[in-house]
Amino acid sequence: MTTLKQKPFKQTFFQAKNLMTLAIREASSDDAEGIMKLARLIAEQEIYSVSSLEEITSSVAEETIWIEGYINCPKSIIIVAEANEKILGICDFGAESKLRLSHTGSLGVGVSPESWGLGIGRSLLSNLLSWIFKNKIVEKVCLTVHADNKRAIALYKQFGFKIEGIKKRDLKYPDHYKDSLMMALFV
Repeated sequence: MTTLKQKPFKQTFFQAKNLMTLAIREASSDDAEGIMKLARLIAEQEIYSVSSLEEITSSVAEETIWIEGYINCPKSIIIVAEANEKILGICDFGAESKLRLSHTGSLGVGVSPESWGLGIGRSLLSNLLSWIFKNKIVEKVCLTVHADNKRAIALYKQFGFKIEGIKKRDLKYPDHYKDSLMMALFV
C-alpha cells in the first residue's frame, strides 16, 4: 500500500442520546489539557483503562508533543468529541510504520464515564472508520479490548470487527488479572 497524503478530517456534529450536541473533530495541540483530563477520568474508573491513574503523569507540553506527532503523520489521527468546550471522548488511530505491518493500524477509543451509553463512542468510531476508508490508509484495523467490556465488544462487532485472539491474564490489577481480546476489521 502506498503512503498517501491524508485527506483532512471533516468536522461533524452529533446529537447524543441525552440531546446534547457534540462536535466530532480532529484534535489540535490546544486540546492537550482536555485530553489529559479525560484520560484521568477514564483511569479513575479502574475498570477498562490500560493505564492506572498513577501512570497519567504527562505535562501539557508532553501531551502537546504527542498530539502533534499524530497531526504530522499522514497515516495517523486523533479525533475528539467535544461539547461546551469539554472533551467527552477520544479516538486515535495510527498505522504501523514497519514495511511488513504497514497495511495495518491500531485504534483506541475512550469516553468520559459520565457520558457512557450516549452513543459518543459509536459516533467517534463511525467517523474514524469513514476517514480510514476514504483515505485508503490501511487494509486491516486492529484493536485490543478488555474481555469483560461487553458494551465495547458489542459495538466493535456491529462495525464488523472480529475476535482474532485472547491474551490471557494480559492486564494486571492489584488483586486480579483480566484477559484482553484482539479484534480486527478488514477494510
